[in-house]
Amino acid sequence: MISPPELAQGLFSKARTHDVAIRFAQGPGENLSDRVSTHRGMAMKIFDVPGAKLPNHKDDAEVDFVFASGPTFPSGTAQGFLRDEKMLETATPMPEAIKGAVSDVARATDSALKAYSQAPVRFGSYVAKLAAFPAESPQLQKVKDVRIDTGSDQNAFRTAMDTQPIEDTSVEWPESESPYRLVVTVRILKQQVYSAERQRYFDDVISFRPGRCLEVHRPLGSVMRARLQVYPALSEFRHRENHIALEEPKDVSQIPA
Repeated sequence: MISPPELAQGLFSKARTHDVAIRFAQGPGENLSDRVSTHRGMAMKIFDVPGAKLPNHKDDAEVDFVFASGPTFPSGTAQGFLRDEKMLETATPMPEAIKGAVSDVARATDSALKAYSQAPVRFGSYVAKLAAFPAESPQLQKVKDVRIDTGSDQNAFRTAMDTQPIEDTSVEWPESESPYRLVVTVRILKQQVYSAERQRYFDDVISFRPGRCLEVHRPLGSVMRARLQVYPALSEFRHRENHIALEEPKDVSQIPA
């Protein structure tokens, strides 16, 4: 069992080993050169996960986690998300040189190899934001020895709602109050990742969705509620327009080499 017990929730309730599939991607849906720095995405599909799933995925044996390269989702709410997406649409026709200049100013190099859920999820009896750090990162070294007394402050929940809101994802939860804790290690073995068939499979065939999850890790907040509707709709649109059938692998053996 994972210790301390407050971390032994849902997927992490017992010591297990799972196969995973991971996709790294840039955020914008347009082809841009690498000199244009944008936010990055990291999506993880975990296979053979028992337990009750959300209704739209109740028959799936796998679960997904979707991360991005910043600790917050700046739009804050679903309404803000819609507003910002409309602004991004107007910026799409801009010359790439301008986008590159803007990104040079806004580049956040400290987050290049880190990934965050940005929005909160249910963590069994608790609420959490999740993150993935490289094994040698200072963040991971810090969390190894963190211990929190979850029963000492009866007013902690009321205080946390002020500094760690569920509905506003633009607020970064202070690590002084809610430090990251180590719950799982992901080992990525050396492999051929750039074969044409594997790239096509990850780019065009499979999907990653926040709603493909255990009930005990249900996404929370208005941004996540919007994602529960938007991700399936975008996937359906993308597969239909590209004339490609959606496939969901049941184990890693179904992923092209």
